[in-house]
Amino acid sequence: MPILDAGVAMRPDQDYKAYQTGVDKDVFLKIKTAENGTQNFIGSVWPNEALFPDFFAQNTVGWWHDQLDAMHDLIKFDGLWEDMNEVSNFCLGLCKQNQKPAV
Repeated sequence: MPILDAGVAMRPDQDYKAYQTGVDKDVFLKIKTAENGTQNFIGSVWPNEALFPDFFAQNTVGWWHDQLDAMHDLIKFDGLWEDMNEVSNFCLGLCKQNQKPAV
């Protein structure tokens, strides 16, 4: 049984399929900022910079299933330990100053 965190490592331009397909399908939590409008919220967990799936977004559940199917194709498993599914963030305050919330 593998352990899996909900935070997806932020790896632009590194051919990391879970990250890139998540960006392409617009499945990650957003933050509305004063400077930049709306963007993906960047947090920090075990893989350092990470994005978090927004399971209320229309495409997210299908994308999540696709990721689990792809993982199962590589490593057969019968169960899954989903760790830190409460969207933990190791940052004290903002991880990125340009993501200061709009007032």
